[in-house]
Amino acid sequence: IAHADGEDLEQLQPTLLEHNDEFDYVIVTSPEAAKVLRSAWNNVYNTTTTSTATSTRRPRVAVVGKATQQTCQSLGIPVDFCPSRALASVLAEELPQTTTTTSNQQHSPPRVLYPCSTKAATTLQEGLSKRGFRVTRLNTYDTVAASCWTPQQEQLAAATNIVCFASPSAVQGWCQNTNSTTTTNNNNTNTAVLAVCIGET
Repeated sequence: IAHADGEDLEQLQPTLLEHNDEFDYVIVTSPEAAKVLRSAWNNVYNTTTTSTATSTRRPRVAVVGKATQQTCQSLGIPVDFCPSRALASVLAEELPQTTTTTSNQQHSPPRVLYPCSTKAATTLQEGLSKRGFRVTRLNTYDTVAASCWTPQQEQLAAATNIVCFASPSAVQGWCQNTNSTTTTNNNNTNTAVLAVCIGET
């Protein structure tokens, strides 16, 4: 697979700057999402690197699982919450409720900033919304099929018996780069390959 910019990427840093005091959580659901968040996060909250950063308050960071947590921490993004299982639905169920007090002392629903993949399902935001959270989703990156493989990668694929797919984009990339097909003709060169998939992929 490969990654591309999402349509909302340029809004990420301005959103953090302009609405810093309004968000209770920033939710990170993949290592790639953490990498995309890093630049904006450092520019806003790391006061040692920029004079425009704010140190008054930062939102809590919630991650979907241990791998994302480790990536965030390695990038200097502190993690405040990780659910018991690495599933968006579980994160939506277990994220602690908080109440924000506005300048006029009125309590408002907890607000969440959710920078994610364009292809991310709506499971997380819908689950949080049902619990009363206000979710701002930004499609900051996209996951696409890799356009071409190196000769070495093609040789590895030709010798493969089992393929592990973690996303629909990975399936598309495999088919494109191995001359496979999703149709039922006789040109599929990978009929002997077994697929192992995560979730509904």
